[in-house]
Amino acid sequence: ALIHDNTTYAKGLADWTEKFLKEKGATVVFNDAITPKEKDFTSTLTKIKGLDPEVIYFTGYFSEGGLLLRQARELGIKAVFMAGDANNNPDFVKNAGLEAAKGAIITTLPLPQDLPYKEAKQFIADYKAKYGKEPESIWTLTMADAFRVVVEAIEKTKSTDPVKLAEYLHTQLKDFPGITGPITFDEKGDRLGSVHTAYVVNEKGEFVLYKKQ
Repeated sequence: ALIHDNTTYAKGLADWTEKFLKEKGATVVFNDAITPKEKDFTSTLTKIKGLDPEVIYFTGYFSEGGLLLRQARELGIKAVFMAGDANNNPDFVKNAGLEAAKGAIITTLPLPQDLPYKEAKQFIADYKAKYGKEPESIWTLTMADAFRVVVEAIEKTKSTDPVKLAEYLHTQLKDFPGITGPITFDEKGDRLGSVHTAYVVNEKGEFVLYKKQ
């Protein structure tokens, strides 16, 4: 069962997930939206309960994701609960409650400490030296990479014209050594080959790398 919130990001993730699931032979019994910022998802979850899915995958944001999970468990839904990378946030666990959150699986870019690249290890060390702690979110590293590729584009084009920068990034930047791995964009500006992995919420409410049992 796929749940999104009708935002471009979340609906896109749900629709592409459905496509790939069907290609792999899985049955998608539900793909529909909740309304963002609502607090009661009982109606949607009751429909899903009647379909008895093995897995629920939510592609929206953590503020709704945690509530969905909590309410699903309150309704007695036993399905594995999974969520997309916008749920890679401690408030997901807080909103769900630890008991409900345990065992939930989040698909996301790797957390900072799990990136294997030398650029990532150096960035984390430099960040800790400056701020006294390691970055808590992968988004700190992706923002740093965004800044770095813009600087690279400015240096290579010797221009700050947005049209020229976009053209360079879309067509000429190849395998730039990013903190989050090699960076290449397609003609639309989407990153190619970014690595995602799965984390599971453990007994302490922490996100730890998922290992298939």
